[in-house]
Amino acid sequence: MSRLAPARAADPECRNQVIAEILEEGDRADLAALAREVGREAIAAFVRERGGRKLSARSRRFWSRALGLPEPSPHPIAEQLWPLA
Repeated sequence: MSRLAPARAADPECRNQVIAEILEEGDRADLAALAREVGREAIAAFVRERGGRKLSARSRRFWSRALGLPEPSPHPIAEQLWPLA
């Protein structure tokens, strides 16, 4: 996997950042490698638990629908900070 080196995958916070980067900007090869490396359930858990803060509103909606998840709520003050959240 191009962005998820073994050293970064060992640290959960690093892995979450890499998942967010790939879900936001990854290509088909990145997504396939991510699915092989961490699995669909880990990706779904990331979207469920951290999608509201780590993904853009557009990506959050897309991945929630693609994974069959209810759309996560944005952070309570997100609209105050980012009017387009």
